[in-house]
Order: sequence, then C-alpha cells, then structure tokens
Amino acid sequence: MKTIMHSDYWVEIPAGECIIGMSMEQREIIWAKLLDLAHYDRRPRHEQVMMERAIEKYRCKENLSPQEEAVFRLDPSIIYNADLRFIPSQQTIWLDRFYITRFPLTDDQFTMFGRREVVSARDLPGMLDTPETERRKDGSLLYCRCKGATAGAGEELCSQLGARFPTSDEWEKAARGTDGRLYPWGNEWNPNAGYFYPQQQYARTCWDGQTEVNAHPEGVSPYGLWAMMGGLPELVTTIVKGQLLKVTRGWHPKNTTPESAFILYLAASHGGSFDPTPTALRPVLDQWPVQQWQGVDVEK
Repeated sequence: MKTIMHSDYWVEIPAGECIIGMSMEQREIIWAKLLDLAHYDRRPRHEQVMMERAIEKYRCKENLSPQEEAVFRLDPSIIYNADLRFIPSQQTIWLDRFYITRFPLTDDQFTMFGRREVVSARDLPGMLDTPETERRKDGSLLYCRCKGATAGAGEELCSQLGARFPTSDEWEKAARGTDGRLYPWGNEWNPNAGYFYPQQQYARTCWDGQTEVNAHPEGVSPYGLWAMMGGLPELVTTIVKGQLLKVTRGWHPKNTTPESAFILYLAASHGGSFDPTPTALRPVLDQWPVQQWQGVDVEK
C-alpha cells in the first residue's frame, strides 16, 4: 500500500510565471451570462435599460441601487457575486516550484491521524490507498470521502509531513495552470466537473452524501489536480497588511444553487474569509524529500 508521501499523490508545479485575477474580458463574459440567466432578451426595454445601467456600474465598481438589483429577479447571492469587485485585476506573477497533493486529504486519513492510528502523518495511506473499510452494496471498494479539516488539525498534520498550507496564489496556479482560465477545466462552465450544490445527483457518493475525491474526472486541473472546485472550500494562506492569514478558496455546496454555481466557482474567486467550519486541505511541500538507503533513492 502506498503512503501519503508516495510521489503518485503529489504534483510538481514548476517555477515560472502564471496569471492570477480576472481580466475585463472575462468579467464581461460573466456579466453576459448573468443577463442571459435573467432573460434579458425577453424583458421590456425599460428593464433592459436598467440591467445595462447595472452592468455599467459593475464595470465601474459601483454599488447597485435596490431597483437595479431587483430588476434581475435572481437570488440576491447571484447579484452580490456578479459584482466581482473582490477578485483582483488580472496580473502575471512569478512563483517558485512547489509540490501539492493531487487530491484533498480524505476522511479516512484525518480519522486515522486524529485517533493516532499511525506513528506519524507520513505513515498515513495515500488518498486512494485507504484501507478497505467502506464498500458499496455491490461489494466494490468505496475509495475515499472528502473530509472537513479544521485549521488546527490541518496545521498539525502538515507539520508532521514537513509541509504547509498552500498560499492563495499557489492554489490559484495549481487550479488554473498558466493561461488564466475561468475554471480548472477550461473557460466554459461544466456542471459535471464537481459537487457544486445540494441535491446534485451522482452515482459515486458516500454514505454521508459527500462525493469521493476522484469522482469527477471532468474537473481535473491543467496540472492534474482533482476536486479543486466542488466539495468543501480549501484552506490557504495569504498576507494582508503584513499579517499571514488563513482564508479559503472555493465555496461550500450548501451555500450554492444550480443557478449561482457558475459564478461562485470561478478559479480566480477567493470565496471569502476563513470560516471555522470544516474545510478541505491539500498540503504543499517546498522541496521533494528524497530518502536514501545504501545510495538508492526511494519514493522520489
């Protein structure tokens, strides 16, 4: 059985430039989808004018009036997030090489770690090498369940791995690649690329309703990371006014609807400040640990 430290469970993100944030062209695409969702073409001209004025205010980062918000006739959360003002303008940055787990940590891994069933977090089984404790009714192995990680437990686990939380920029590069795409899988919204809202139907769900970490191959990122969007938001760190803060990237399905998912799960969206409720986590290593025995490298 492979452990969590096996190279199959990690992805090298090479040093180099990447795009973070959103361009004005990308914002225009989202606002066009918003108008389509609100049936702009079917509305009377005076309502169309009000919608157009609202979009112009979005461009100028101005607040909408209650009348302009109401004219869309959509869930207020959709209107609020269509603002996009909290997503920084598109820019190119340089990041050093880092290593990040291919899958978020799983329920079984956190359970084993919390119960001290392993000497060290490095001895945990890999995300798809969980002991056969869960099976479907047909007898097939139920691999892994997405697990909610508290910040404290996550820090302790990362410390034993010699790892840390990803930074917000590292997470974004791992999710979007280097071309600044809107979603990890591309520029078009795909409702089958993850678990995005309650009552979303999938064949591969677990007893507690969560989806498996490898349940959505359509949502894999350019670097080969699974489940970066859909499921629980992920813990990251960011620096604000010189202070290192824990925040989350992504959204919780319970806060999302089928109509709002396309705007909430943008790969550039920060998803809000840290929420102490369960979140997901994928550790980061600055260097790949090479263990040597009699001159032979193992588990590179």
